[in-house]
Order: sequence, then structure tokens, then C-alpha cells
Amino acid sequence: MFKHLFKYTVHEGLPASRKKLVSNYLKAAGFYSYDAASVDEDPTAHWIGREVKRFLDEADKHVPFLLQLASAPADVDMALNENDKGEQEMEYDDEYAPTEEELEQEEKEEPIMMQNAARWDNFLALVRSIHVPWPQGEADTTAYREGRAVEAFNLAAKVAHDLMELKPTLLSWVPHVAVFIVPRQMVSLGDPARRACDACESFGAMFKKLIKHSTCRRRVMGDKVTTHNPKATAQASARRWKQTFNRGYIEQAFTRACVRESLQHGAENAPYRQRVDVRRTTTGKATVSRKSAEDSPAVMRPMTELCGELPERVATAE
Repeated sequence: MFKHLFKYTVHEGLPASRKKLVSNYLKAAGFYSYDAASVDEDPTAHWIGREVKRFLDEADKHVPFLLQLASAPADVDMALNENDKGEQEMEYDDEYAPTEEELEQEEKEEPIMMQNAARWDNFLALVRSIHVPWPQGEADTTAYREGRAVEAFNLAAKVAHDLMELKPTLLSWVPHVAVFIVPRQMVSLGDPARRACDACESFGAMFKKLIKHSTCRRRVMGDKVTTHNPKATAQASARRWKQTFNRGYIEQAFTRACVRESLQHGAENAPYRQRVDVRRTTTGKATVSRKSAEDSPAVMRPMTELCGELPERVATAE
């Protein structure tokens, strides 16, 4: 959903000169996976997870400037300058300054930048709801799950509506899954963090480790393998027998994974659990770093408020 929103509010429609500005700005901020000036068909698809998470944590620093850059008229000549505080701001050419009639018309209509800022606020509200810790044990009741599911449905529906407004021809399963699948899974399965990408990757890494280090594989040549008794002498005939391929490495890994999973349940298995087993049982297949109240985007100012202050910031800098 981040990639779709970023693409249709920041990337799409930018002229080549402005894409270079966006590319330089994000590289200076430490985001290297996305290159706006790339000639690839869809550079927004190159965003990687850890950089997306960091971008969302710093959204109040980057989104207002990028929305202002994307919504500026195409014929405006812009350059990036640094003010006394070290912040990057745009410099406008007075030759293309809007007339009084154009300013009056803009005041009657909501600017595109403010519309996109409201869409980002809706998306960040969904992100904040995901960061709220999910209670474990007896507190994880059906009523609580239903409440979280309703909240997720309402917030995801707003984001899906925004995406369809931005791109009516959008063909993606992402809005459908976010609105109709995830809330139902919350009611039946509980904490979504147990099924998050980090959890699935951790579960797959556990299987790969079992296959690589905890399975026995022998090469089979033809339909059988014969071997002889190393103690056989010239007086005694060598004993030979058939070696068959009874259990493959996939079956061995699956059996070990089942045994490991069975140790997570039952009081009789408690003495055999290690610290990693207890952590996997309580927080999911992977350790999820929950954000505290101070680090959560909940303390972030709304994008509409920050974007509304941009003209004042430019006037102050001038």
C-alpha cells in the first residue's frame, strides 16, 4: 500500500528534471532502494522493507516536501537550497508566479497537495493502528479481536478508497486483502504479527537451517547401492547388501519441525523449552520490535497541518 500511495502522489507525473531532484533528496536522506531518476518501468517497486519502515517513522520530515515538489506546476523552474536551519527548501522563479485570478481560484478549490496530504494521514493512521501491541493470553478475547477488526476495516477502507481515487484503473489485490481478508483473520486467528512478513521469513529460515544442517543425505546411484564388509579377507567371502533410500531430507526436516512445534504446547513440555521457544510462543514466529508511545507515529503531526505551513516556511526563508 505504501508503494501504491507513494507512486501516485509523489512519483507519477514528475518531469525528468524534477525526478532528479527527488532522487538526490532521497539519496541524501539515506534511501537508496528507490531511484526516481531510474529508467526502469516502475522504480517505486524497488523500495525495500526496512527503508519503508524508516521512511514512515520520518514521514513528517519527508512527505510535506515531496508533496510540495510533486504538486508544483510543471513549468516552474525550481532548485533546492538550504536555509539557516539546514533544511532543504525550493526556490521559485518569479517569472512564473501565479496571477491574482489564479490565486482566487486556488483558494476556492482544495489544492492537490492538501488532498494527497489527507491521503497520507489516512495511511499513517492505519500504520499507527498496526503498531498498537496485541494482548496475549486471556486478554486476547473474541470481543477484543472484533474491535480491532472493525478498526482495521474502517482505516483500510479509507486508504483503499484513496488509492482508487488516485488510480481508478488500479489492478491490485492489496486493497481487497487489506479491507476484506485481514480483518476476518484478526477475528479467527488473532494477532496479525504472527503472520507478518518477518514471522514467515523466520519460519522459512528455520526450515532451511534444518535442511542444511540437520538432515542426512546419501547419493544413490541407480536402483541400489552395494557395499562390502571391510573386515572381509581372502579366505572369507565379502558380504554385500542393498542400501535403500528410505527417508528423504524433506521428510526428515518436516519431522523435526513437527517435533519442535509440539514442544510449544502442553505443560509437560515446559521444562524442555529454551528461551527462543518461549519467545516464539508469546510473540509469534519472529521477535517483533514493538514501538513505544514515544517512538510511535502517533505523536507525529498531521500531514495536512505540516503542508499548510509550507507557504509560511518559504516566506520566512525568503
